[in-house]
Amino acid sequence: MKKNSPKIGITLSGGGARGIAHIGVLKALLEAGIRPTIVSGTSSGAIVGTLYAYGSSIEEISDFARVGSNLRLLRIGNPLKGFIKLTMLREKLEPILPVDCFDCLKYPLYITATDLQRGKLAVFSEGELIAPVMASCAIPLVFNPVKIEDFQYVDGGLYMNLPAQPIRDKCDILIGSDVMPLVQQEVEPLKSMLSIGNRVFDLAVSNNSEESRKICDHLIEPKDIDTYHVYNFTRADELIEVGYRAAMEGMNDLHELIAQYKRGKEVHGLM
Repeated sequence: MKKNSPKIGITLSGGGARGIAHIGVLKALLEAGIRPTIVSGTSSGAIVGTLYAYGSSIEEISDFARVGSNLRLLRIGNPLKGFIKLTMLREKLEPILPVDCFDCLKYPLYITATDLQRGKLAVFSEGELIAPVMASCAIPLVFNPVKIEDFQYVDGGLYMNLPAQPIRDKCDILIGSDVMPLVQQEVEPLKSMLSIGNRVFDLAVSNNSEESRKICDHLIEPKDIDTYHVYNFTRADELIEVGYRAAMEGMNDLHELIAQYKRGKEVHGLM
């Protein structure tokens, strides 16, 4: 790291298939010479964050999204215990990660999940890696909870969908990539249990992301991201481009923020 350069962190929100847009955000940042060196993520943001923190290239992460993030990742489970298992997510991650441990990562990573029994946010940053990623992706009423030691965990978005707080004090500049903006629902009533459950989850996500968004120094929120369904994994290339454009639109502001930090450090050094 160059002298006076800020330590840059990035927090990646959950959002199902929309999380693929985070790849485009990272692509734009790296092309601009901005490399986050501390990462946090929830749900699909945890997957992208894990691959980035491991050191995978943008091309490798994009290939994973195109091949590994479609519905074939999901194996139907016992309907009495939950709708879908995340077994195949583990099967896709294991060949990529040489050791199932946070220690194998190039950059520090913080993954959030929801502890069902104790009713609180869980932040994972050490020990076994793949199970916390799976837990962070386990959307309630859609996927089976993931057991880690003696407790069951589900999607971190229930408590903190944009996990800025775990890394706020660990970086100088915090970039937030949020792919779950709250949009007004159509007037026509929601009819299915799944559609109502999804809407309730969206409201909870919006509420718990408010403070996280405020403490980010630079927020990236792709335009029209709400037109992409959270369960549609067939439009990966489009989503990558959506994230890329959103990051590029605010790149001048981000460069100025970094420049201000450097100028502040230079002044401080003269005092």
